[in-house]
Amino acid sequence: MKFLDLNRIYDNFDWKQVLTPIFENTSFINGSEIEKFEEQVAKYIDCEYAVGVSSGTDALQVALLALGATKDKVVLTTPYTFIATSEVLAKFHGFICKITCLVCGKKYTSSLEEII
Repeated sequence: MKFLDLNRIYDNFDWKQVLTPIFENTSFINGSEIEKFEEQVAKYIDCEYAVGVSSGTDALQVALLALGATKDKVVLTTPYTFIATSEVLAKFHGFICKITCLVCGKKYTSSLEEII
Protein backbone atom coordinates (compact mmCIF):
# COMPACT_ATOMS: atom_id res chain seq x y z
CA MET A 1 0.00 0.00 0.00
CA LYS A 2 1.43 3.36 -1.05
CA PHE A 3 0.83 6.11 1.48
CA LEU A 4 2.63 8.78 -0.51
CA ASP A 5 2.91 8.61 -4.27
CA LEU A 6 6.09 10.56 -4.99
CA ASN A 7 5.95 9.68 -8.69
CA ARG A 8 2.61 11.46 -9.02
CA ILE A 9 3.94 14.54 -7.23
CA TYR A 10 6.90 14.92 -9.59
CA ASP A 11 5.34 13.71 -12.84
CA ASN A 12 4.86 17.26 -14.12
CA PHE A 13 8.17 18.61 -12.81
CA ASP A 14 10.89 19.19 -15.40
CA TRP A 15 14.12 18.31 -13.59
CA LYS A 16 16.27 18.96 -16.66
CA GLN A 17 15.06 22.55 -16.92
CA VAL A 18 16.01 23.19 -13.29
CA LEU A 19 19.25 21.20 -13.04
CA THR A 20 20.86 21.74 -16.45
CA PRO A 21 21.88 25.38 -15.80
CA ILE A 22 23.37 24.38 -12.45
CA PHE A 23 25.39 21.55 -14.00
CA GLU A 24 26.49 23.71 -16.92
CA ASN A 25 27.69 26.49 -14.60
CA THR A 26 29.02 24.04 -12.00
CA SER A 27 27.54 26.37 -9.40
CA PHE A 28 26.91 23.74 -6.76
CA ILE A 29 28.41 25.64 -3.83
CA ASN A 30 27.71 29.35 -3.35
CA GLY A 31 26.50 29.69 -6.92
CA SER A 32 23.78 31.99 -8.19
CA GLU A 33 21.12 29.28 -7.88
CA ILE A 34 22.00 28.76 -4.21
CA GLU A 35 21.84 32.51 -3.64
CA LYS A 36 18.39 32.64 -5.27
CA PHE A 37 17.25 29.68 -3.16
CA GLU A 38 18.41 31.33 0.07
CA GLU A 39 16.71 34.61 -0.86
CA GLN A 40 13.44 32.84 -1.67
CA VAL A 41 13.51 30.84 1.58
CA ALA A 42 14.26 33.99 3.62
CA LYS A 43 11.35 35.76 1.96
CA TYR A 44 9.04 32.76 2.47
CA ILE A 45 9.82 32.51 6.20
CA ASP A 46 9.82 36.30 6.59
CA CYS A 47 13.42 36.46 7.74
CA GLU A 48 16.32 38.66 6.74
CA TYR A 49 18.64 35.75 5.91
CA ALA A 50 18.54 32.04 5.15
CA VAL A 51 21.52 29.74 4.76
CA GLY A 52 21.45 26.65 2.59
CA VAL A 53 23.53 23.78 3.97
CA SER A 54 24.33 20.32 2.68
CA SER A 55 22.88 18.25 5.52
CA GLY A 56 20.99 18.22 8.77
CA THR A 57 24.31 17.80 10.57
CA ASP A 58 25.56 21.05 9.03
CA ALA A 59 22.27 22.72 9.92
CA LEU A 60 22.71 21.74 13.58
CA GLN A 61 26.28 23.04 13.54
CA VAL A 62 25.25 26.39 12.02
CA ALA A 63 22.44 26.71 14.58
CA LEU A 64 24.83 26.10 17.47
CA LEU A 65 27.30 28.62 16.05
CA ALA A 66 24.51 31.18 15.73
CA LEU A 67 23.57 30.58 19.36
CA GLY A 68 27.16 31.10 20.47
CA ALA A 69 27.73 27.53 21.64
CA THR A 70 31.13 27.00 23.26
CA LYS A 71 32.78 24.19 25.16
CA ASP A 72 31.74 25.66 28.50
CA LYS A 73 28.02 25.52 27.66
CA VAL A 74 25.60 22.77 28.58
CA VAL A 75 23.28 21.68 25.80
CA LEU A 76 20.10 19.85 26.67
CA THR A 77 18.66 17.50 24.09
CA THR A 78 16.32 14.58 23.84
CA PRO A 79 17.67 11.03 23.89
CA TYR A 80 15.24 10.26 21.06
CA THR A 81 17.30 11.89 18.36
CA PHE A 82 19.50 11.03 15.42
CA ILE A 83 23.21 10.42 16.13
CA ALA A 84 24.11 13.65 14.27
CA THR A 85 22.79 15.66 17.22
CA SER A 86 25.32 14.12 19.61
CA GLU A 87 28.01 14.22 16.94
CA VAL A 88 27.67 17.97 16.45
CA LEU A 89 27.50 18.63 20.19
CA ALA A 90 30.64 16.54 20.73
CA LYS A 91 32.40 18.55 18.02
CA PHE A 92 31.86 21.65 20.14
CA HIS A 93 33.23 19.75 23.16
CA GLY A 94 30.04 20.69 24.93
CA PHE A 95 28.48 18.82 27.78
CA ILE A 96 25.69 16.76 26.27
CA CYS A 97 22.82 16.24 28.65
CA LYS A 98 20.13 13.88 27.38
CA ILE A 99 17.11 14.28 29.58
CA THR A 100 14.47 11.68 30.30
CA CYS A 101 12.20 11.14 33.26
CA LEU A 102 10.58 8.01 34.62
CA VAL A 103 6.89 8.17 35.54
CA CYS A 104 5.04 5.04 36.61
CA GLY A 105 7.69 2.87 34.95
CA LYS A 106 7.44 4.68 31.60
CA LYS A 107 10.10 6.97 30.18
CA TYR A 108 9.15 10.46 29.05
CA THR A 109 11.23 13.32 27.78
CA SER A 110 11.30 16.14 30.32
CA SER A 111 10.24 19.64 29.45
CA LEU A 112 12.75 22.47 29.79
CA GLU A 113 10.64 23.96 32.58
CA GLU A 114 10.91 20.71 34.59
CA ILE A 115 14.69 20.67 34.20
CA ILE A 116 15.20 24.26 35.27
